[in-house]
Amino acid sequence: MSATATIVNIVEVAVLLVAFGCGMAASIMIWVTSIQMDGCVFQASVAHSGRTLYTVSSSSQFRCQFCLVTQLVAILLALVFIAYRIQVICRGKLEIQAFGRFVATIVFGIMAVFVLVEACLVTVGLKTFCNNLLDLEGYFWPDTCTRYQEDAHWKDKDGSAFYYNLTIAEVRFVLRRGPFL
Repeated sequence: MSATATIVNIVEVAVLLVAFGCGMAASIMIWVTSIQMDGCVFQASVAHSGRTLYTVSSSSQFRCQFCLVTQLVAILLALVFIAYRIQVICRGKLEIQAFGRFVATIVFGIMAVFVLVEACLVTVGLKTFCNNLLDLEGYFWPDTCTRYQEDAHWKDKDGSAFYYNLTIAEVRFVLRRGPFL
């Protein structure tokens, strides 16, 4: 195998490792927030339960499950292709034939569409949830979603890091721009 092919394989492994890391970070943050808030908060509705106490009515769990399953599939694909690329580098044998590349391209294209849909769910879901919070009127009325995270108290939930967690998940999608960069 030529030096150029080896360098390309090493770069692909590095890109796949970044995709793996971003996928892990995004899925963990979405999962942790779902557990803390006792359900999916993407587009969830909010109501006052007292002076600084809020009740969250979770949205459809499908939104969070779709995000988590998509990330799981992307992470597994990244691991498979990392292992394959390392095997190619170590053994020095050429890669899959044209048909295999065609199939891999279709799989990566489909995953890119799914991750784009997932990124939209996270971004729009978080924005809608924050807008629902900011539209509340009452005793305690912060002007940002970050202040709700810091100052509000949630009835039977731990909302102390919801905005931080979901912003991390959102940033990971921006960094990634698809299942494999």
